[in-house]
Amino acid sequence: MTALPEGWGLILDRSVQGFCDGTVLAGGRPGRLVTLTPAGARALEDLLVGRGAPDAAPRALAGRLVAAGMAHPRPPARPGPTPPLTVVVPVRDRSEALARCLAALGGTHPVVVVDDASADPGAVDRVCRAHGARRVHREANGGPGAARTTGMAACATDLVAFVDSDVTVPPGWLDHLTWCFEDPSVAAVAQIGRASCRERV
Repeated sequence: MTALPEGWGLILDRSVQGFCDGTVLAGGRPGRLVTLTPAGARALEDLLVGRGAPDAAPRALAGRLVAAGMAHPRPPARPGPTPPLTVVVPVRDRSEALARCLAALGGTHPVVVVDDASADPGAVDRVCRAHGARRVHREANGGPGAARTTGMAACATDLVAFVDSDVTVPPGWLDHLTWCFEDPSVAAVAQIGRASCRERV
């Protein structure tokens, strides 16, 4: 992250300890030591308590702390709308599980179901039609990875979310993921429990 977006806050990593009135920070992954000016320490405190930094210098400092693994970005309390994206679901048979998956997705975003050479493609097709999902058929079974690649090629949006056919997502599942892409260096985001991890280019 080159700079924290305006209006965002920070959460210090659990490994970080502050010393000398907050002007010295130790921790991160890998561990390191960072020295701040008194003004930098005050700016960091503002970010930690939720007062966004309008100036470039504090936001750049925040970006460096995130890049060092010493802090994590916290989006505004009311992030913007979810950007356009397509959900890709690879499947091979298991039409009942697929029906539950598509019902949980709720039709909020376009869905591409990649039928990876099912033995009963008609059952998969009926489920897709019932839930308004587009079905893409693969003639030969290639596994989930190949099916995801096929699905991604069929998407017209910049963002693609991958969901397995035996997963039922909770309401608002994308809210904790898509905001990460406001950082132009982020290439992929994955949900891990209640947290998210980001992969940068």
